[in-house]
Amino acid sequence: GLVTSVANGTATITASSGSTSATAAVTVSQVAALITLLPPDSLVFVTPGDTATVTGTVKDALGSVMAVSPTLTWSSSDTTVVTVNSSGLVTAVASVLATITAQTGDLQATLKARVKGSNLEVTVTGDGDPLPDVSVWLTDPTGTNTKKVTDSAGTVLFRDLQAGQYTVRLQGIPTGLTVTNPQ
Repeated sequence: GLVTSVANGTATITASSGSTSATAAVTVSQVAALITLLPPDSLVFVTPGDTATVTGTVKDALGSVMAVSPTLTWSSSDTTVVTVNSSGLVTAVASVLATITAQTGDLQATLKARVKGSNLEVTVTGDGDPLPDVSVWLTDPTGTNTKKVTDSAGTVLFRDLQAGQYTVRLQGIPTGLTVTNPQ
C-alpha cells in the first residue's frame, strides 16, 4: 500500500492478509529547504528611528510551511545603517544600504534595507527668469563634490542625501547677476 504523511511524527503501519500480518515503523520529519521573507525584497525607511518587522517563514522542499518551524537567527550587515533584533524588528539608523539576513542552519534569506535620504532642489533664476546651463556644485559632509547643470527651468535635483551640512556653489552665472538666499 501507499503511505501518505499528514504530520511530523512516528507511526506503525500494519499490513494483513488472512492470518498473516507484518508491521513497519514510519517516521515523518520535514527538512527545512527554503526561507521566505516578508517584505520579500527591500525596506526603505523615511527617517532614522523608523521600524518595520520582517517575518520569515521556513518551508520544506515541497514548499509546505514547516509544522515545527526552526528558530531564525537575524543579523544586519552593518548595524550603523540598520539594526535587527531576534524577532525580526528592523530599526533604521542611517541612509546607506545594508543587508538583513535570516538564517537557520545552512539556509539563509536576505533583503536590502536603507533610510531614504533627503532631496535638495536648487533653482537658479535671474530677475525671475530661470537660468539654464549653470553649474551647481554640491559639497557633502565628507568633502565630496558633485556637479550638476541646471535644466531649462533653471533647476537641478540632488537625491538621497545623508544627514549633514552641505555647501552649494554656482559656476557660470551671467555677469551682473547676484546670488541671494531667500531663507
